[in-house]
Amino acid sequence: MDVDGVHQFVAVDIPGLIDGAHAGKGLGDKFLRHVERTRLLIHMVDLAGLEGRDPLSDYARINSELREFSASLATRPQIVVGNKADLIEESAVDRTVARFAEIGVELHPISVATGAGVQALVRRTFARLEALREKSDAPPAPVVRRRVYRYHGETGFRIEREGEAFAVRGAEVEKLVKKLVLDSRDAWEYLSERLERMGVMRELHRLGCADGDLVRIGDVEFELRR
Repeated sequence: MDVDGVHQFVAVDIPGLIDGAHAGKGLGDKFLRHVERTRLLIHMVDLAGLEGRDPLSDYARINSELREFSASLATRPQIVVGNKADLIEESAVDRTVARFAEIGVELHPISVATGAGVQALVRRTFARLEALREKSDAPPAPVVRRRVYRYHGETGFRIEREGEAFAVRGAEVEKLVKKLVLDSRDAWEYLSERLERMGVMRELHRLGCADGDLVRIGDVEFELRR
């Protein structure tokens, strides 16, 4: 995202979450794992209240999903934004801003359609990211890599550490991956479920494979997601 022609930052657009997202409904758990990689959240609500939605209720509901999924996400810094300010009267915008202020939240009205407030939001986001970067001046703890092996029966699987990847080997699991066309979310969901049933996911976690670590099965590589 370009700020001023000189500075940039990286943003990821996460689809809207539904009730139960933390438990996997609507692929919400996968979206939330992407959110975990961020340093700052831009929490956007609908000011226009289309379909009878209430911005404050939506804000509370999404934050509840964040808390249910991860304690760290619950405390992740946020900039709260109200979109579609162009669709309602200015007085209605002011009332919603005041409602958020009552719970100690600063709401920033914008209109993506007209561009109103968008550039100011970009600048505010960059300034907040810079402040967070300066605050986290301590170097991250070193990651200790272990080479691990596990074998599960003649028809089972074996897991080895190869550099940065956990390599899963075994006739059944390699045959499974080879026959799948992994070009859709449904296919990846199916693979994940099969690996869970086979005990591969459980063993990966037991051996220290964390979310975001690279897993290799045959010619297929992917990042682990619970």
